[in-house]
Amino acid sequence: MIQEEWTVAADARQREDAREREVVTFFASLAKRRRREVDLSDVTYAVLQALPVLRREFARFLGVPVQEHDHIILEREVAVHGGLADFLFEGPTWKLLVENKINDRNYHVDQYELGDGDQKTPHYGLIAAHRVDPGQLTEAKKKWTIRHWDEWLEVLREQGWASHPLVAGYIAYVQEVCRLLPPVEPFTLDLSGVSALGRFYLLLEHVLNQSLETPVYTREWRRWDCNRFGAGAYITVGKPGRDARKFPVWFGLLYERCALGGEVEQRLLPQEVWREVDRLTHELTTQGWEAWRYRDGVVYWAPGSLERMNQGETVAEKKRLVEDLLDAFCRALVSIA
Repeated sequence: MIQEEWTVAADARQREDAREREVVTFFASLAKRRRREVDLSDVTYAVLQALPVLRREFARFLGVPVQEHDHIILEREVAVHGGLADFLFEGPTWKLLVENKINDRNYHVDQYELGDGDQKTPHYGLIAAHRVDPGQLTEAKKKWTIRHWDEWLEVLREQGWASHPLVAGYIAYVQEVCRLLPPVEPFTLDLSGVSALGRFYLLLEHVLNQSLETPVYTREWRRWDCNRFGAGAYITVGKPGRDARKFPVWFGLLYERCALGGEVEQRLLPQEVWREVDRLTHELTTQGWEAWRYRDGVVYWAPGSLERMNQGETVAEKKRLVEDLLDAFCRALVSIA
């Protein structure tokens, strides 16, 4: 039993030591970056230096028949016939030249050529953050493997690398730099409820697309805003009175939470109001709402609100629930204004 515990502890220490070496190698490699070169290439180079196994996966991804135990050397900005290659991978029997493009459409595929002085098989790869028009590549396409950055991230996710801290950060970096959409997670669409979506949105429109003035607050519709996170609208909320300060917030259906709720964003609020956002969170959570704070805002939702709405037998009852939740949200907002 004691021997097993020692073995587990030793394995944990080895994993921790490996993680530390990877981080050190990553930053040491990043320090070698070239001036005026694409940051994405430098960060990718640093990750591949820190995790040699990913050099094999990257080369395979770009069409090279890599053997499992191939020792691969990776270089940045290497002079070849025709210019400077972004990456040059070199294995025991092969070489791989790689060009990385984010927005630039000048691919250089007609000018690069790997020499055959060492008898190693040449391979060529182009990876881009946009869809490459094959018409631009003419005959050169025949020797180039063309891939998209989104596809490389998919390889990393499928192989389980997203759970590795360094690679998880790298995936988030590439996704942001290349303006890639997050992956679509598996789901089943309940077709029996799809027909009701249009009616639900119409009900939301009845509630949101109208001005309202109460003794506590005023509310005005501003614009609809529907995306992959939710469907709703921006409304302007503030205390009554022509000179009272008003500010925009979002209210509607939050898909992931399966609930009605709202969102406040720092960029849209006066500084003095944003500083009081913790009071807003306290006010709503004491009423049973839940909150998730991210860097530049807070999302609030009423758990079980859709279920309660479905329990309403008439449209009027459903509408009243939405109005009550919106009223609670607006009252909490003006309490910090």
